[in-house]
Amino acid sequence: MLKGRTGSAAASVAELEELTERKRVEQTLKTEETPGTAIEWRRALIENASDGVALLDDKRMILYESPSAESILGQGPEQLEGTSFPDLIQPDDMQQATSLFASVTENHGKTVTCQLRVKHKDGSWRTVEAKAQNLLRDPKIGGIVVNYRDITERKLAEERLARLNQQHELILCSVAEGVLGLDLQGNHTFVNPAAAKMLGCEVEELLGQPSHSSWHHTKPDGTPYPREECQIYAAYREGTVRRESTEVFWRKDGTNFPVEYASTPIYERGRPVGVVLTFADITERKLAEERLARLNQQHELILCSVAEGILGLDLQGNHTFVNPAAAKMLGCEVEELLGRPSHSTWHHTKPDGTPYPRKGCQIYAAYREGTVYRASTEVFWRKDGTSFPVEYASTPMYERGRPVGAVLTFVDITERKRAEKRLEYVSSHDALSGLYNRAYFEGEFGRLELDRRFFPVSVVMADVDGMKAVNDTKGHEAGDVLLRRAATVLIAAFRAEDVVCRIGGDEFAVLLPGADRSAAEKALTRVREILATHNSNVHGIPLSLSIGAATGEEGCKLAEIMREADNRMYQEKQAKKAGARNVGDQPVR
Repeated sequence: MLKGRTGSAAASVAELEELTERKRVEQTLKTEETPGTAIEWRRALIENASDGVALLDDKRMILYESPSAESILGQGPEQLEGTSFPDLIQPDDMQQATSLFASVTENHGKTVTCQLRVKHKDGSWRTVEAKAQNLLRDPKIGGIVVNYRDITERKLAEERLARLNQQHELILCSVAEGVLGLDLQGNHTFVNPAAAKMLGCEVEELLGQPSHSSWHHTKPDGTPYPREECQIYAAYREGTVRRESTEVFWRKDGTNFPVEYASTPIYERGRPVGVVLTFADITERKLAEERLARLNQQHELILCSVAEGILGLDLQGNHTFVNPAAAKMLGCEVEELLGRPSHSTWHHTKPDGTPYPRKGCQIYAAYREGTVYRASTEVFWRKDGTSFPVEYASTPMYERGRPVGAVLTFVDITERKRAEKRLEYVSSHDALSGLYNRAYFEGEFGRLELDRRFFPVSVVMADVDGMKAVNDTKGHEAGDVLLRRAATVLIAAFRAEDVVCRIGGDEFAVLLPGADRSAAEKALTRVREILATHNSNVHGIPLSLSIGAATGEEGCKLAEIMREADNRMYQEKQAKKAGARNVGDQPVR
């Protein structure tokens, strides 16, 4: 049977024609009387044949190549002669080729036929059918003759046809619905196995038989069903699809079952030629629908109750499932997300605003690498363009051992991030003054001690004068006010990169990375100037600070610098008490 231009049967016809022609030419050559003429015939035949002819020595080097190699391999005889024939063979076919050539080489006169993939000049692989014969001992030949032809297109056509037939077979044998083809007289032209089984027949029993009288002759109430009233035939009479779910079909044994069917007209060149009828026994379907409805209700209750977002993603990253919580967090309706790509919808940009390449997405990595991925440092993007921090887990989904996508669960951790920031602030800041606390100071102190890139480093120590007297006479609330005022003065006097801390009751310390002696002296001057301005503008108890500074160069220990600054601060405090000159005005050493 001729199946088409690219079908395997068509290819076989072409091969038969070529074989017949070959036999004819061979016979002609045998009957030629003149040897010279026969040689010319053979040469003309080889040089003009579409098949390739090659002559190999026992090392499989090409001694001769026919011109047809140009059309098959993209290389002419002058390019191929003198080269190794195995170099043209696809590596996966090499073992087979080596075995066959060894067998031919060892047996004079032996002929073998095989299919191999050989390399075209453009880098592609062409499938050839080759026939090799050992004529090494033939004095006229002295080599292995290889006849070959390009069957690439034939192989592709055979593969396409095989895939198509396999797809049809799988579809027709897999569908649970009955599928019937009916001609204009209502006779069966096609019956799938499911339809035959539901009707209690073999496929062969139905083909060619009238449909209405076989299984649609009687209504559910037992009264006859006239053929002219049949909604199945009405499909092609009126040119519309007819659907029905209140009728019954009748089995061969006389029992019936309720069905839901669709009758769809078939057209050929614009004219109706019959109908395709698809149907199902809805006895089981109704039970399945009820079970499914209960299951869906349970799922709906669960999915609508959880606060976490849940998304199902296929292997392309498209949404296959979206629960209401996920849609709400992403600022969308569920329907807006289903079927859409996830990464470009809500995961396209990093927290710092730079693009997030899809290849680097950890969510997809779950099914690519078969592991659960968790993250809490990324953001998802809402429909309105705003983002929110998330914690998510991407878990691969498997079906029959193969990955089919991922389930993503996530929560909005905005409040958690805020709480973490508040906790971080509380752990590193003094609650009364708002300055860094002693723990933070010690951490920065240790960091600067280890990282010498920031040297020189200066340290300023400050102490509120008369703090005990204020607490004793005015109360601790007044003392607290004084401490906050001291913090205000110090913050105003130092640089943004300086670390201003309250390290004790009325004690303050400042780390000045990269500040030499001159910078430290200027800082002390600023403190005194700002303090004077502050006291002139604020009514109440005057604020008095004793301050001292010291600078450490590369190689100094910060602990010693801090002690020196503290000593200078203490000297200024003692001088104030004694009414002596403010030693703090002296240059820092």
